[in-house]
Amino acid sequence: MHIRKSTLLKMGGSCVLMLGLMLGSFQALTHSAGAAPLMNAMPAATCIVGTPCSAATPPIIGTGSLSGSTSAPVFNNGAPITLDGDQSIPFRFQSSVRDTRGSGAGWTVTASTTPLTFSNAITTDFILDDASPLVITCAGSCTNPGALTTAAPGTDMVTASPLPLVTAGIGTGLGGYTIGTQGNFLVPSTAGSGATTGGAVTITISTP
Repeated sequence: MHIRKSTLLKMGGSCVLMLGLMLGSFQALTHSAGAAPLMNAMPAATCIVGTPCSAATPPIIGTGSLSGSTSAPVFNNGAPITLDGDQSIPFRFQSSVRDTRGSGAGWTVTASTTPLTFSNAITTDFILDDASPLVITCAGSCTNPGALTTAAPGTDMVTASPLPLVTAGIGTGLGGYTIGTQGNFLVPSTAGSGATTGGAVTITISTP
């Protein structure tokens, strides 16, 4: 049986989302018979007959945040793996990023991956899919997902330094995104049965 590991997304300079609108409102209050209605009103301007006047309470927009999450990797579509010659086995995991800062400062999602080690000490790397390694869609509303930069197909995820999976440049990456990562790893015929170790994928989101 495989040991599956994943780690939660590490935040780089995240802050709590506090996005709100402060709007004044009129509210009719209970009053006694014969008394004039009492109103809790927005600040009013004094208007002279024949002269236009106005009063305004502009909304206040709170500070947003950059946040995200990731799921545990799924190997072989969740089915057991049996030794049957050299095999290419699929894996996938899904991450999310939400940027509500409104600044368009950009962000990068990187992956740090350890090799998968079989019971007889043979190891294998995780390789991004050759055809569709990263599938990015909007989660709610977002700016153009096609403007994001992604890692090249066929890239080895086991690298000396974290691998940039998805990068949102200046002026992009606003809103919410779902990032599906897909790839394959080799199970050689000499792998040996039993539990595996390693194969951890650590996702980090950071700002420029």
